Amino acid sequence: MKTWQELRAEALKASEIRNKLISMGHGYVGEFREGFAPVHDNDNYYHVDANNNPAYSRRFKFVGPFSNGTAPAKDELGWFHIYPDGSDVYSQRSRDGCNRNFLSVAIKANQAGEEGFTLVVAIAQ
Repeated sequence: MKTWQELRAEALKASEIRNKLISMGHGYVGEFREGFAPVHDNDNYYHVDANNNPAYSRRFKFVGPFSNGTAPAKDELGWFHIYPDGSDVYSQRSRDGCNRNFLSVAIKANQAGEEGFTLVVAIAQ
C-alpha cells in the first residue's frame, strides 16, 4: 500500500504532465491516469502519453481517462470501453452512454498468459 506522500507525489506529477499537454495546444486535456490522458483536437478524441505521443491511430467522438486498464469511448455506433492500444474491450455498444443504466461486462484475457481471467465491469446510473 502506498503512503500518502507517494500518492501526493504521483498526483503532482500527473498534474505537471497534464499542464504540459495543455500548453501544447489541445482543445481539451483530461485527467492523466495510467500513463495516458484523453485529449480533443479537431473534433476527435484520443489518448496521448506524457510526451504527447498518440497511444493509437483510432479517433473517437469521445474518450475518458483510463481506470483499471480500460477507458470509456464513444464512436458512431455508441458507448463502449477500449484498451490502451485503442482496441475494443468488447464489441457491444450502448446508445444510452455511460450515464443511464449502462451495464457492460467484458472478460479480459490475462495479459501475462497465465490461466484465469480478469472480469471488467462498468456500471453507471
